[in-house]
Amino acid sequence: MGEMILTCPYCGYTSLVDQSKAFQFEHYMFVPTVNEDEAKGIIERWIGDSYLLPTKVFRKARLLSMRHKMLPFWEIWLKTTCSFKGLNYRLGEEKTIEENFSWSGFVLVYGRKAEDFPPVHIELEESKDVFDVTKLPKDISIFNAELDEEEAVQRAKETVEKRLMERVRDAVDEVIDVRYGHEIVSPSVYVHIPFWVAEYEYKGGVYQIIINEVDKEVLTAEYPEDIDFL
Repeated sequence: MGEMILTCPYCGYTSLVDQSKAFQFEHYMFVPTVNEDEAKGIIERWIGDSYLLPTKVFRKARLLSMRHKMLPFWEIWLKTTCSFKGLNYRLGEEKTIEENFSWSGFVLVYGRKAEDFPPVHIELEESKDVFDVTKLPKDISIFNAELDEEEAVQRAKETVEKRLMERVRDAVDEVIDVRYGHEIVSPSVYVHIPFWVAEYEYKGGVYQIIINEVDKEVLTAEYPEDIDFL
């Protein structure tokens, strides 16, 4: 039957779909609920609780921009098994350890290739709606995914394997062999998540603060290296 091209009319994401297979494509979003003034308030409260960026320091800074963005993610649900073999030397003698364990859950894979983005953790059951451009504020920019579903699944597997390897290294002093098995437990979901991205200037440098609008918290922030605490 061949392939057809599917393009989301709202965000522009384009994908090739194999018509010989059952097709499911779910496009969801978290509805933006934070306006610019509220976003600035979140930053101010965060600064008030931060010992790394004292309030009086931020008062010397200049806010350059507040950008409202809908960023693309793939929600990938996996069940992963891990079997490993290693050596322990912790009691003064060499001991071989062989164990198996499993992990199940979801990974949010950032859908853009050109830029890094910090890990995002969201309770996905909360307030997720079918994508509807009429529910978006006019000031928001919508970014489409550059990763297709297959690439996102591979990145999700790599992310889980990296996490599980940390657990393996906690269990043994020397890793001999590690093997993983992955099962996709539900269809992948394409989801847009709203963020505020603030840029501020301090002593000639430009720094960024990212607000996760779903939980109304600062996700990550860049700090000046030459902060004057006095």
